[in-house]
Amino acid sequence: MIRMMSALTIIVGCQSGCATIKRGHPLEGSAHLSDANTGYYVWVTRPSIWHLRMAVGRDGKAHRFQGSLTGSRGGISELRTTRSDWSESVAVVGDAVQFDVALTQNDGPPGKFGFDVEVAGGCAQLDLYVDGRHEPERVWLGPRSDSPRHLPIERCP
Repeated sequence: MIRMMSALTIIVGCQSGCATIKRGHPLEGSAHLSDANTGYYVWVTRPSIWHLRMAVGRDGKAHRFQGSLTGSRGGISELRTTRSDWSESVAVVGDAVQFDVALTQNDGPPGKFGFDVEVAGGCAQLDLYVDGRHEPERVWLGPRSDSPRHLPIERCP
């Protein structure tokens, strides 16, 4: 009986103490781009602000990035690209940002290329291609750099 009471005390104590620790959502916080590999880095800074960056690794090859970020519960209310000359390569079409961009390592440092978008309702569907193929292992989500098992995916912060 005493062991059971001790175990119950530990469980209740942990629950009340653990409730004061707020863990962030796995997508919240910027991605680690310092040693970027070829692919996508995606994170959220507020419940509705999504950041998508494309990076080319050290393989010296040009890579084509295509896809969309679609608002699952509402439309896109604001789009900001990292390059002003991308008006024809990155655009809002309906409830989605669609893009088709070619990059090389010579274009600049990792994380320089991409866009930030406000998504009504916060939830987004990501359909991302590298060189014409779904490659979920080349998609890194949030500061923990988790990769999805498949593409497309839907996430809600």
